[in-house]
Formats: sequence, structure tokens, C-alpha cells
Amino acid sequence: HGAIIVGMILGDKELKNNWKAELDQMQQNINTLRGLFTDNIQTKSENHDFNFVKSQCGMFSILGLTVEQVIQLREEFSIYMVNNSRINIAGVSATNIDYLTDSIATVL
Repeated sequence: HGAIIVGMILGDKELKNNWKAELDQMQQNINTLRGLFTDNIQTKSENHDFNFVKSQCGMFSILGLTVEQVIQLREEFSIYMVNNSRINIAGVSATNIDYLTDSIATVL
């Protein structure tokens, strides 16, 4: 059914334009979150460089944390990410950014 839905959206000029506008907005939101995350973590972890997060693309980023640090984030702060420290940037928000970056700075 997915192919039929995609065909309907891409085959209709108005629906396609709406989809592109929504996609552009999501991309802008993720880029804003990347910048917010990078700025916050950089001020809290002076000895670590997270500027690479700002320059990446997509919904996910690997932070370069150790498995031990990831486990500590999970067990002590209820911050969940896969063991290679990949996080979902789209899951970061203005309401949780301080808690997230404070917690990461604590385990560094």
C-alpha cells in the first residue's frame, strides 16, 4: 500500500508541494536542534569537542561516548541510546536539552 500512497502524493502537484514543505521544515528543525545541542554541550564540557554534531545531517548522530558512559547515562539518568552512542537528534527538544547535555557532561 505504501507505493500507492507515494504515487498519489507525488502524482498530485499540491500534495507533493505540501510534502516538500513539511520535509524542509523537518530538516530545518533538526538542524536547529543540532546547533542547540552542540552549543549547550560545548559550554558544559570544555575538554570535549562536539562541533561535529552541528555539521552532520540526518536524524541521528554518534556522540563518540564509550559503552560505559552510555550505560551510565541509561542507568543513572534514564537517557537511552544504543551502545555506540547513537542518539536521535529529532528526539531532542528545548524542554529536555539541558537535562540531556548536563547528563552527558556528567559522564564525560
